[in-house]
Amino acid sequence: MISDGAPTRRDTSLAATVALAVLAVVVAAHAPIVFGGQTWADAAHVAGALPARAELAAAFADGRLPTWWDGVGLGVPFAADPAHAAFYPPQWLLAAAPGSATATGDLLLLFHAWIAGVGAALVAGRLGADAIG
Repeated sequence: MISDGAPTRRDTSLAATVALAVLAVVVAAHAPIVFGGQTWADAAHVAGALPARAELAAAFADGRLPTWWDGVGLGVPFAADPAHAAFYPPQWLLAAAPGSATATGDLLLLFHAWIAGVGAALVAGRLGADAIG
């Protein structure tokens, strides 16, 4: 039988199973962050990412674009630094959402880890790995 390249029902259900399995691994590995309200204790994360997320959330709360950050020294460009993710649409959605900017930002990082895991699993499957691989 010649395949037209379209995914079959089995391929779709296997991909969904793999996506759920990777999600379970990411959630289990980072349960204190997902369920406990904790964050990473990495110095760069605490000193850089958390204050930047708070500034982004404050800028949206004030109704202004986050172009300049006057809370650091005499002020620094905020939007010009890609590490702040000032113009990354998912970061905007989370900054505008109610709740802690720390918690929502950490969930965004875990979402990216999940997407990377699913992508790696799909590539491995295309290269001939079985479902466990």
